[in-house]
Amino acid sequence: MQQNQTDKQVSYYHAEDNSKRAYHAINQSKSGPHNPGIIFLAGHGSDMMGTKALAIEALAEQSGIPFLRFDYFGHGLSDGHFLEGNLSVWLKDCLNMLDGLTTGPQILVGSSLGGWLMIRTAQYRKDRIKGLIGIAAAPDFTETLIWNQLEAQQKRQMQQDRKIA
Repeated sequence: MQQNQTDKQVSYYHAEDNSKRAYHAINQSKSGPHNPGIIFLAGHGSDMMGTKALAIEALAEQSGIPFLRFDYFGHGLSDGHFLEGNLSVWLKDCLNMLDGLTTGPQILVGSSLGGWLMIRTAQYRKDRIKGLIGIAAAPDFTETLIWNQLEAQQKRQMQQDRKIA
């Protein structure tokens, strides 16, 4: 990936295992009870440098709205190998970023897989999430595209290995 102006603004959040998650945040000091921030959650295999994330960030910046975008484990500029990630790991990333990098109420914007992650994040942080916006959200992909296609033994194995959130 070529480095562009946006890449130069990347910071890193250190997870519990000391691995890093790349992120970029703006206007965080403007967050408050009446000025919710926006967190963008990218799709499967996408990263925080995508056109949707950057377009929403530009609007947030013009409006003085707090905004956060980040790369999940194994995505973009974050540590980890993509194939070693799973829904539970990526959900934990969402919760860590929400808890560690933002204050006050937040609006989650989820694209594709990010739509599933925004719903799960909202379920865990009901007091912090004030809105959900899906962009081609896939909140049911785990059921329709994965779970329903598995055999009983595969389902038991996934549950045993905690590969589901």
